[in-house]
Amino acid sequence: KNFWEKPTIENWRSIEVPGEWVMQGFEVEKGKAAGYFRTFTVPSSWNGQRIKLRCNGIYSDSRIYINGKEAGSHLGGFTAFELDVTDLVQTGKENRIAVSVISESLADSTSSASQYAVHPLGGITRDLYLFTLPEVNLSMFHANTSFDSSYVDAVLKTDIEITNESSAAISGLSLHFTLKDADGKDIQLKQNTRPVQHIAVGATEKAEISFDIMKPEKWDSEHPYLYTMKIELENGDHTAEQIEKRFGFREVQIEGNRLLVNGKPVKLRGVCRHEAHPLTGRVMTPELERKDVELYRAANCNRSEERRV
Repeated sequence: KNFWEKPTIENWRSIEVPGEWVMQGFEVEKGKAAGYFRTFTVPSSWNGQRIKLRCNGIYSDSRIYINGKEAGSHLGGFTAFELDVTDLVQTGKENRIAVSVISESLADSTSSASQYAVHPLGGITRDLYLFTLPEVNLSMFHANTSFDSSYVDAVLKTDIEITNESSAAISGLSLHFTLKDADGKDIQLKQNTRPVQHIAVGATEKAEISFDIMKPEKWDSEHPYLYTMKIELENGDHTAEQIEKRFGFREVQIEGNRLLVNGKPVKLRGVCRHEAHPLTGRVMTPELERKDVELYRAANCNRSEERRV
């Protein structure tokens, strides 16, 4: 009871994370919670930044506690979620995280996932990790491409969000864009620097910025050519943050019963993939993921319908 409030834990058994508890010999009564506990250290260099906890998958009703205080909760075993734990962790010191997990919850009932798998899927089934962001940060970046009617020239559209998580309003920011091809060569962009309007405390500024790209290399499944876009958030002469995204120039359309990629019909040859292994259940390692991809390619597949159950 209230194990998350205890500074130390005794007589507990170790469990592999990510992992299902059933696949490791643990049993949890339906509707009851299992508890996870461990300690970790946050570097002193993280002081003054926003600290986020990323949970890529906990099945299926979870509550997270940092140093005895609740950081947040999440219902849904197949979706990732993030929590801001800046005010809960202590930089330069040892911290403790506790996670309460109920497996057969409402989320499990609505998805019928445990029933489908023929065993309870409870556990921390994906990675949990910490990362930092500046107090004014790029909170979203999405790239979308489209072609002209002849599929020669393209438009690169970027959707961006900038969030002010500091204690003061800010202005005088700008965005700087750099586009490189697969060989690392710069692609010239017109107006590659854009000013950012005043951002109030706790507010998010959205921007949609498009670039005309002449004769880009096209992406398709046989020729997966990737460009790299770098966005730098500038605060005066200081780079507050920079992020990169790799993407391909392609336009996907549906016409009747045909799927078109860059105006050309594509025949789909694929499989319905379930993340499953006889020893780990619904938890896959990078090595097992790669083996699946190698099997698809050996079978000449060009698509995979993934089912995360």
